[in-house]
Amino acid sequence: MGWISGFLPTMLYPLPHSSRANFGPILLALLFLTLSASTVSGTELSKNNNLKATFYYNALKFTQWPAEKFAEAEDLQIILLGNDDIAAILNEKLTERPINGHHVVIHKHTQRQTLTTAILNKAHAIYFASDMHQQYRKIIQLLKGATLTSSCIPGFARQGGMVEIVRKTSQQLEFHINADAIKQSNLTISPQMMKLAHIIDTNSRTRSSPPEISSTLPATDNPSINIK
Repeated sequence: MGWISGFLPTMLYPLPHSSRANFGPILLALLFLTLSASTVSGTELSKNNNLKATFYYNALKFTQWPAEKFAEAEDLQIILLGNDDIAAILNEKLTERPINGHHVVIHKHTQRQTLTTAILNKAHAIYFASDMHQQYRKIIQLLKGATLTSSCIPGFARQGGMVEIVRKTSQQLEFHINADAIKQSNLTISPQMMKLAHIIDTNSRTRSSPPEISSTLPATDNPSINIK
């Protein structure tokens, strides 16, 4: 639990299954995380990557999936597409703690593989590594329903992704959230998290800023896609 508890000792409170969950303890954790990010030196790459991974963990904690998404199994299915240092951290550490009461199962795809829409749409969340910058748009177009998409790729949220982890300055990280994509997916993200994020409005091409809290495809039924 080192990489998680070292940054966020209060993050491990599970969310109730009810849609009226109390996000208070997790909100405090996110505020603490945002403040912690401002202490990271731009030269400390390893620590920076751990913080980005922890931001992703928070995004999962703040997300609620519809009950039918767990109809086949109670496990939280996460696909890691591509390869970068953050994906490596997630692959190693993300299964150490349940997320909102769900055991985490990781599926990592880094070599040339064929993934069908059925496989992609069974996932509760997909993280796109930095080397997927030329492919992620096509994959997002294949997704239907409640699959959370996240990445650190620049412009990810404006190009249809849901949650982008952004280095705001050399010493600050923040979330960019595509509100339109979230709304269409039947996912629910905590209003508190939404207030702390930059909200990308792809319809009006405008973006709202968070409060100053941190001082800071193919037309077939089941097409496949090659992952390089």
